Amino acid sequence: MACPTTDGERWHHYSGHQPGQWVKYDKAYCREADHVLHIWCVKTLTIRTDAEVEQALESLTRDGQSRSEATRAAILAAERMHRRALLRAEAEQLRNDADDVSASRELAAEMDAIRAW
Repeated sequence: MACPTTDGERWHHYSGHQPGQWVKYDKAYCREADHVLHIWCVKTLTIRTDAEVEQALESLTRDGQSRSEATRAAILAAERMHRRALLRAEAEQLRNDADDVSASRELAAEMDAIRAW
């Protein structure tokens, strides 16, 4: 079961809950499974939308996904794309660094020599 969405209410921990059941307690979500209590802290993000964003949300939620789930997935996808762009830029910078290219070629030659043994 996915973590319930924040609705502003507080769910109170009670001793009769089932293992694996989500219980909201002090603004955190808890799930007990195999006698281990997992706690996820939940924060709220408020955004202003325009017609373009509403249309995108309509498209992303057409399959039954909530607006919150679609927004979280979009933020995570954007962060992954950003991280990959940074890695690509760093790799490009290293590829264009003559000293680094020279060191890489020297290392490759040393590894070829070791491999020949």
